[in-house]
Amino acid sequence: MKAILALELRDDASRQYMKLARYICNEILPGLDKIVIGNMPNDAWCAGIAGLDTKYKYARRFLPFRKDYSQSNSMGSRGVRAIYTLSENKIYEAKEHKNRYFCMIKDWEVIRISELEVLEWLNEKR
Repeated sequence: MKAILALELRDDASRQYMKLARYICNEILPGLDKIVIGNMPNDAWCAGIAGLDTKYKYARRFLPFRKDYSQSNSMGSRGVRAIYTLSENKIYEAKEHKNRYFCMIKDWEVIRISELEVLEWLNEKR
Protein backbone atom coordinates (compact mmCIF):
# COMPACT_ATOMS: atom_id res chain seq x y z
CA MET A 1 0.00 0.00 0.00
CA LYS A 2 1.02 3.57 -0.58
CA ALA A 3 -0.06 6.92 0.83
CA ILE A 4 0.53 10.57 0.09
CA LEU A 5 2.32 13.01 2.40
CA ALA A 6 1.97 16.71 1.58
CA LEU A 7 4.35 19.19 3.22
CA GLU A 8 4.16 22.96 2.79
CA LEU A 9 7.14 24.63 1.12
CA ARG A 10 7.08 28.09 2.66
CA ASP A 11 8.67 30.85 0.61
CA ASP A 12 9.16 28.65 -2.44
CA ALA A 13 9.20 31.70 -4.71
CA SER A 14 12.36 33.01 -2.98
CA ARG A 15 14.05 29.64 -3.47
CA GLN A 16 13.24 29.80 -7.19
CA TYR A 17 14.75 33.31 -7.44
CA MET A 18 17.86 32.10 -5.61
CA LYS A 19 18.12 29.16 -8.01
CA LEU A 20 18.09 31.60 -10.94
CA ALA A 21 20.66 33.85 -9.24
CA ARG A 22 22.93 30.82 -8.61
CA TYR A 23 22.70 29.88 -12.28
CA ILE A 24 23.63 33.41 -13.39
CA CYS A 25 26.55 33.59 -10.94
CA ASN A 26 27.89 30.25 -12.12
CA GLU A 27 27.67 31.39 -15.75
CA ILE A 28 29.90 34.34 -14.88
CA LEU A 29 32.36 32.33 -12.80
CA PRO A 30 31.83 28.70 -11.69
CA GLY A 31 31.59 28.54 -7.89
CA LEU A 32 30.75 32.23 -7.51
CA ASP A 33 27.26 31.35 -6.24
CA LYS A 34 28.69 29.81 -3.07
CA ILE A 35 30.52 33.03 -2.24
CA VAL A 36 27.83 35.54 -3.23
CA ILE A 37 24.57 33.77 -2.36
CA GLY A 38 25.24 30.93 0.07
CA ASN A 39 22.68 28.26 0.94
CA MET A 40 18.99 28.48 1.66
CA PRO A 41 18.04 25.14 3.23
CA ASN A 42 14.78 23.46 2.32
CA ASP A 43 11.95 24.28 4.66
CA ALA A 44 10.40 20.83 4.25
CA TRP A 45 11.68 17.38 3.32
CA CYS A 46 10.95 13.69 3.74
CA ALA A 47 13.50 10.90 3.96
CA GLY A 48 13.32 7.14 4.33
CA ILE A 49 15.22 5.73 7.30
CA ALA A 50 17.72 3.20 6.00
CA GLY A 51 19.55 2.38 9.22
CA LEU A 52 21.80 3.93 11.84
CA ASP A 53 24.58 6.41 11.09
CA THR A 54 27.47 7.47 13.32
CA LYS A 55 27.43 11.10 12.19
CA TYR A 56 23.72 11.87 11.68
CA LYS A 57 22.22 9.17 13.97
CA TYR A 58 20.07 7.78 11.11
CA ALA A 59 21.04 6.95 7.55
CA ARG A 60 18.48 8.68 5.37
CA ARG A 61 17.49 8.57 1.73
CA PHE A 62 15.82 11.83 0.76
CA LEU A 63 12.79 11.27 -1.41
CA PRO A 64 11.92 13.05 -4.63
CA PHE A 65 8.72 15.08 -4.66
CA ARG A 66 6.44 16.90 -7.02
CA LYS A 67 5.21 20.41 -6.36
CA ASP A 68 1.53 21.25 -6.08
CA TYR A 69 0.59 24.90 -6.59
CA SER A 70 -3.19 24.41 -6.39
CA GLN A 71 -3.44 25.97 -2.91
CA SER A 72 -0.66 28.55 -3.20
CA ASN A 73 -1.07 32.29 -3.00
CA SER A 74 -0.25 34.47 -6.00
CA MET A 75 3.34 35.09 -4.86
CA GLY A 76 4.14 31.44 -4.16
CA SER A 77 5.22 32.31 -0.64
CA ARG A 78 2.56 30.15 1.05
CA GLY A 79 0.52 27.10 0.11
CA VAL A 80 2.99 25.43 -2.24
CA ARG A 81 3.10 21.73 -1.31
CA ALA A 82 5.74 19.06 -1.76
CA ILE A 83 3.90 15.80 -2.49
CA TYR A 84 5.65 12.58 -1.46
CA THR A 85 4.51 9.02 -2.18
CA LEU A 86 5.25 6.77 0.81
CA SER A 87 5.20 2.97 0.93
CA GLU A 88 4.07 0.61 3.64
CA ASN A 89 6.61 -1.32 5.78
CA LYS A 90 9.06 1.60 5.78
CA ILE A 91 9.78 4.35 8.27
CA TYR A 92 10.23 7.97 7.28
CA GLU A 93 11.44 11.15 8.90
CA ALA A 94 9.71 14.35 7.81
CA LYS A 95 10.44 18.01 8.45
CA GLU A 96 7.92 20.76 7.89
CA HIS A 97 8.94 24.22 9.07
CA LYS A 98 10.38 23.61 12.56
CA ASN A 99 8.58 20.30 13.18
CA ARG A 100 10.44 17.03 12.70
CA TYR A 101 8.78 13.70 13.20
CA PHE A 102 8.90 10.02 12.27
CA CYS A 103 6.04 8.36 10.45
CA MET A 104 4.93 5.20 8.68
CA ILE A 105 2.01 4.04 6.54
CA LYS A 106 -0.73 1.97 8.12
CA ASP A 107 -4.11 1.31 6.49
CA TRP A 108 -3.55 3.95 3.79
CA GLU A 109 -2.80 6.64 6.39
CA VAL A 110 0.35 8.42 7.53
CA ILE A 111 0.80 7.64 11.25
CA ARG A 112 3.29 9.50 13.43
CA ILE A 113 5.49 7.31 15.58
CA SER A 114 8.02 7.87 18.35
CA GLU A 115 11.78 7.61 18.05
CA LEU A 116 11.65 4.55 20.34
CA GLU A 117 9.46 2.78 17.78
CA VAL A 118 11.98 3.67 15.06
CA LEU A 119 14.81 2.09 17.06
CA GLU A 120 12.72 -1.02 17.73
CA TRP A 121 11.91 -1.30 14.01
CA LEU A 122 15.61 -0.96 13.10
CA ASN A 123 16.56 -3.68 15.64
CA GLU A 124 13.91 -6.05 14.20
CA LYS A 125 15.15 -5.37 10.69
CA ARG A 126 18.68 -6.62 11.48
